[in-house]
Amino acid sequence: MTSRIIVSAVLLVVCGFLVYESQACDGTCVAISCDETKKSSKKEIPLVDLRFGENECDQIFEVCCPNSSYNVINKPVNKPEKVSKLSCGKRNTNGIGFRITESSLAESQYGELPWTLMILSKEVLFDEPKYVSIGTASLIKPGVALTAAHVMFKTNGVELVVRAGEWDSNKENEMFPVQEAIVSNIISHEQYNANSQFENNIALLILNQPFELLENVQLICLPPPNFSYGQANCLPIVDRYQCQDVLRTTKLGLAFALDESYICAGGKDGVDACTGDGGAALACPDASGRVHHQVGIVAWGVQCGLENIPAAYTNVAMFSGWIEEKLRNVPEYLL
Repeated sequence: MTSRIIVSAVLLVVCGFLVYESQACDGTCVAISCDETKKSSKKEIPLVDLRFGENECDQIFEVCCPNSSYNVINKPVNKPEKVSKLSCGKRNTNGIGFRITESSLAESQYGELPWTLMILSKEVLFDEPKYVSIGTASLIKPGVALTAAHVMFKTNGVELVVRAGEWDSNKENEMFPVQEAIVSNIISHEQYNANSQFENNIALLILNQPFELLENVQLICLPPPNFSYGQANCLPIVDRYQCQDVLRTTKLGLAFALDESYICAGGKDGVDACTGDGGAALACPDASGRVHHQVGIVAWGVQCGLENIPAAYTNVAMFSGWIEEKLRNVPEYLL
């Protein structure tokens, strides 16, 4: 299985890697929001080892409560702290509340990449309405998301929802509640070209309401227009012409020309952004390592995780003026 780079698309991080066996629970396994006074476990929330778990319950976000009496409340034990909208780019490197250890994959921690959003479309499956994931986005303003235009292609007339704060879509009981907002307007770049190399592959999603900024839902910083990719510390940024030469050795052929709206990054064996990651943020820390800027948007690549074959990301800095222009027409309460 191919591991993921720090693009913020790693949402289903525990799929197939849950705690294998639980120690005996003498009561009932319920959500972590079980009343503290009723918990039978005296342990603090442990470092979660997805390979050798020691939880009394099978699920990461469950605790053991005695059968005699337990009271499940509808809010988490620890209410997430609010975050200022003046703050951005804070990566929770060690996660929130617990930490995954000794994992064989590059999973993100719970709440590690708090700007990550899941884009869902409403579809009818087996005669029932369901929300299906169609891609990823990043939160750049409380009510504005950034994604790739190709993710939004052919979504006219489709009801779209953006979900924030989710770590594992297969679980309902996470430490903090997820938030959802409806996409009220899609602004794709006017010169996006879906018929060739997908030039100008960028889009803004205007939401019907702002997300509440909390520990697990935060903004990503945008790079300034003069951002130097030599400053990027998360992935090897490959020179555009060097990247073009490498890509010409693939099935793209010798006539391939890399559009200037893209940057290239990666090329390490087994480390890439793959299917389902489209629209996710390539987030790189500044020199201090404390503030992350979104330097790219996951766009496309040749297969997935091939050694010495970089992937293409929309050059976010190149579109900083376009983003700023579009935000001028966004209602103040969403900014």
